[in-house]
Amino acid sequence: MYYDPMISKLIAYDSTRELAINKLVKALRNYHVVGMPTNISFVEKCADHPAFREGGVTTGFLDIYADDVKVVLDQDRDMNVARGVAAFAKFLEDENRVEGKGGVGAEEEEGHSNWSTKQGSWVLGADVVRPVNFDLEGADEGDEGVEGVDSSTATATATATATATCHKDGAFTFDFGNNKMMVSGTISKSKKFVVKVNNRNIVGTYFVERGVNGEATVSLWAEPGQFFDGTESFASVKFKGRTLGEGSGMVGNGSVLAPMPGKITNFAVAEGEEVEEGAVVMTLEAMKMEHPIVAPKAGIVRNVGGVVGDLVSDGNLLFVVEDE
Repeated sequence: MYYDPMISKLIAYDSTRELAINKLVKALRNYHVVGMPTNISFVEKCADHPAFREGGVTTGFLDIYADDVKVVLDQDRDMNVARGVAAFAKFLEDENRVEGKGGVGAEEEEGHSNWSTKQGSWVLGADVVRPVNFDLEGADEGDEGVEGVDSSTATATATATATATCHKDGAFTFDFGNNKMMVSGTISKSKKFVVKVNNRNIVGTYFVERGVNGEATVSLWAEPGQFFDGTESFASVKFKGRTLGEGSGMVGNGSVLAPMPGKITNFAVAEGEEVEEGAVVMTLEAMKMEHPIVAPKAGIVRNVGGVVGDLVSDGNLLFVVEDE
């Protein structure tokens, strides 16, 4: 061990033991740590246990009450609501649609159009449909509702793909195969989300951990009394590779649109050349990251909308892949 495993301390006090414990339990339920596993849920169960509340506990507490405070993961959780909220928050952050940053609900700034920011990846005359890849990492029966997942054979490296459709009002519809949901709302600079999932309102806090090659983990904490699946107020959702349609926005006819404002930094394929589905055609630099833009189908690259060094706006046509 190369470091002290205690990363923080939480101290609660009040005029009585009962009031202090109430504060402690409430604080633990709102304690947000990401990037590593913690024992917060276990400590909360211990603090809220009747024996601890009554006082007089000893070092034998766990020998007696281990089963009461054991944290058991629900292997049958329906994660689709959490996945939808996580993807929605990540889309908005990727596209800089953040309240207080000139995003949704903000005052229009000089040289900045709230119209285009609010619409995000929606383009005039079309709803953009893109795939979203989820890293299931230990998929179980709770993942059967995601298209392409066989829980009997799923492994720690399993990936499931849903589709996300962005609408004119900035909302997204997520299709998980046998389950569809519309998610709308806002995120803020303070990492708060206020969303509506179908007809249900959920408020909470989110945090995006970005990895390599576009991989990411989104942690979600719903406000006390609110849940993602009816029982859990916390969820961690992993994304495999680019969530922005494998790096591009596609409108279904071979046209590929810029998923966000950025700068063209490289072309892997020249206009007129043949490409296979999923092949990288160009690279777009945005938000200090390089995003590979891939071919939505096999064909010939046409109508390239720029050269290396050009700046493109959200929704600009990047290229078209025509059938051979």
